[in-house]
Parts: sequence; structure tokens; C-alpha cells
Amino acid sequence: MKQRLIEDLLDARKSVKHKYISLKRDFALAERKSEQHLKPITQPLKQLLTKATPQNFKRENIKHDSADVTSSTETLLRTPLKASTAQRIPKTLYSEHEEQPSFLDTSVIADTTRDDETPTLDELRAELSRAGDHPSFTEFLDQYDGLAKIYVEQMFRSTENEFDHRYGVRYIPEANKFYVGDSELDFDKQDLVLKLPTGDTVAYNGTPGLYELLFKRQPLGYKTADENNYRDILLRTNAIRRHYNPNEQIQGTGKKYSSIIKPLFSTRVSVPRIQTSSVSTRKGKGIQMLQLNNK
Repeated sequence: MKQRLIEDLLDARKSVKHKYISLKRDFALAERKSEQHLKPITQPLKQLLTKATPQNFKRENIKHDSADVTSSTETLLRTPLKASTAQRIPKTLYSEHEEQPSFLDTSVIADTTRDDETPTLDELRAELSRAGDHPSFTEFLDQYDGLAKIYVEQMFRSTENEFDHRYGVRYIPEANKFYVGDSELDFDKQDLVLKLPTGDTVAYNGTPGLYELLFKRQPLGYKTADENNYRDILLRTNAIRRHYNPNEQIQGTGKKYSSIIKPLFSTRVSVPRIQTSSVSTRKGKGIQMLQLNNK
């Protein structure tokens, strides 16, 4: 039940993201179509405005008797106003052999009706919210503490594409486990525990900065020690290599790689003093904890 709920939550989250992207694309396309359809109308109007020139009026000083002026004013006030004789714009700007664009009959945006079976963005978000409020999901989150719980919950609920699943943490529903690169990620309270394919287990002090680097596409508030830990994690897990294969080339794409990851490997990073201490994971297994102290 719990695993099924997590899968449904992930599916709902993906649906919200895809729907949002699709709506943005549809509105952009509708705007371009409207501009193309309106061009046969707007272009002649622009030409009319360009060709139109103000008429030159000749000033003449005409003298009137005061009696004539009074009489003319009274006549003007008694006479109803007539319709303006200004030049009218033709009803259609198209010849008999030219089809009138469809947008004149129906709006391009309004005409893009949706299938009743296709959920709207609000409906998908409501579904995501319902799944996130399910007791089983709450029970799932209760396994974690502190920063681990905060970032895991945000990762499942977020629809803004702010989490990094390429160089950071990703969730595999089939295994019901978190991974970084080729290694399983577990949590000891809020410390981060890597289980490497070699069987070795390494833990890192779970600071806010390291969580930002591991989870976010645009991390904030991290320190040099966090960068050193993140660099070590990327090396151990092959997270920067194609298919997470140690024999493959480095896959460097995106803003996070160019602004954060690449500088970590192109500049010499200070080697910290390493201390190890025994800790127990959430599942009670003994590991060695890697503590980086920059002094």
C-alpha cells in the first residue's frame, strides 16, 4: 500500500509538471497563430495610417456681425447632429477567392477545447495534494528526521522542477530506495549515509548546505566544507559520469554543472583532515562516518 501510494504521488507530480509545460507551450503557439492570422488585417491598417497625411487648412479672418453670430449659434444648437461622413473601413479585407481566417469565427485560444477526460492543472495539483495528505504518505515521512524529512517531503511535493535528480538524489519506486549516482542513499537522523556498490558505507555530516547541493538544482547557503563533501560524493558514486558508469566520460550539462560542479574539479580543492567514527543507520547497521574538518 505504501509503495503504491508513493508511485501514485510521483505520477501525480510528473503529471502536474508536464501539464504546466504543455499549457505554456499551447499558449505560446496560440499567440503565434493569432499574430499570423491578424497580419492580413493589421498590415493594411498600418499602411493606411502610413499613407494618411493631415489636410492643410488655410486660415482666413472672416468678420461677422454680432447679430449674424447669435443667429448662427441658435441655429446650430437647434439642429440635430448628423452622422460623421468619415471614410469607413471595408467589412472584409479579403477577395472573393480568399478564405476568411478561422479566428474571425472563433477565438484561437477559446477554440482549443480540452477532452473532458483530460485533467486540468488545478485538478492534477488537487490530486497531488490529496496523495500527499494520505496517512500512508505521512507514515512514510515519519521514517525521517530533521532536514532529511524536510527535503524528502519537498522533493515529492514539488512541481517546479527545482530538484536535481541527475547530480543529486533520486527515488526509485520499484526498490523503494533513494540513490545518488550508482549508490544507495540512506539517512541516520539527518546525516547522509552512502552504501557503495563495493559494499563500503560512508556517512557525511548532514548540514543544510550539503542537503542543498545534493537535492537542489540551484542550491543556496552552502559552505566550502559542503562543497568538499559534495565533490567526494560525486566521485564515489560516479554521479557525474554517463550512466553512472566509472568507465564512461563525464556528463557535464546544465547550469548547476557549469557554475558549481565543474569548478570543483577544475580547481584544486584543499584536502581536509578525515576522522572516522562509528554510527548506526536508521536500520541499525554500523558504518564509518566521514567527517571533514577544515582547519
